[in-house]
Amino acid sequence: GLLVVKTQGRSSFDNDLPVNGLRRASSESSGSAILVNEMGFLSELYSAADWAWVGGGFGSGIHSTLEPACYGVPVAVGPRGVQKFSEVNLLSRTGQLSVISSVADLDRWVYFSPSPEDRLRWKQDAQARRGATSRILDDLRTQLKR
Repeated sequence: GLLVVKTQGRSSFDNDLPVNGLRRASSESSGSAILVNEMGFLSELYSAADWAWVGGGFGSGIHSTLEPACYGVPVAVGPRGVQKFSEVNLLSRTGQLSVISSVADLDRWVYFSPSPEDRLRWKQDAQARRGATSRILDDLRTQLKR
């Protein structure tokens, strides 16, 4: 499978990466990972991913979990900053998102294999939540006409 990892700045996790760059790491198993430390093309990568680790959860706070979630990808984050985002609770309840606070949590997530039905349901749930900007603008227009 393919794992997309978004890193935040330089850390011990990406010491061998250029400051801005992309690296594909393969192992002897059938899996591979793409480590991303650059903005602008995550959506494309998430669309091809089997899993996504969203960075920031061991630093100042997590990055967007909605981007990978809309592709039906299982998402993992560290524990910092999760309380700030209502979508973390929503995605956790569906089983799509895991908050990793321990080695045991990481092991569970690494070996988690959602069914194709789960992935399809997660994608459909995300599609059903689209359009918030239009709804907000419509509501603002209504409020401003009063």
